This record gives sequence, C-alpha cells and structure tokens, in this order.
Amino acid sequence: MKQTNAMGDMAFAMDLVDDGQKVSTWQIFGSEAKSTAHWDGDTLVITTDTTIQDNAMKIASRYTLSPDGNTLTVRGHMSGPMGELDTKAVYAKK
Repeated sequence: MKQTNAMGDMAFAMDLVDDGQKVSTWQIFGSEAKSTAHWDGDTLVITTDTTIQDNAMKIASRYTLSPDGNTLTVRGHMSGPMGELDTKAVYAKK
C-alpha cells in the first residue's frame, strides 16, 4: 500500500492470514509490526502491535467494501502513550 499525506509518502506491504490466529510480521516506519487479521461479518479487522519512536502502539483497522464493490472504507483506532486517535479513509474505485 502507498499513501501520501501531510507527513509525505508512506509505503508498506504485509501478508496476512485471516484466521485471527497467525501473527504476521512486517515493517512500518522502520519498526517491526505484528498483526493478526480476522473477519467480523463482511469487515476485515486487522490488529497491529508496534513500537514507533520507542512508543508502544496498538492499531485496530476495519476494512469494509460497499455492496456494489466501488467504495472501500477503512476505519482505524490507534492508542499509545500520547492518547488515542480515530481515523477514517474512503477510497472510491475509478
């Protein structure tokens, strides 16, 4: 995945198994991240534990595809020593 935001370009890749059991390890911002994935109905839920700048972070992401397959909505919840943050990104198919 590649994103551009106020912090600049971010690119990362992860391979996941959606059984809620297998832990997948990948890199984000130069740090190791460990994720598990499972389905909650039609929503893919990915939970990630990582350390960014010596701060432990937990990230929960929920990926939902619209019934027509044209819109992907990603809701995130991040928590760490500086507090909590909720995010929402909506991607439209071209």
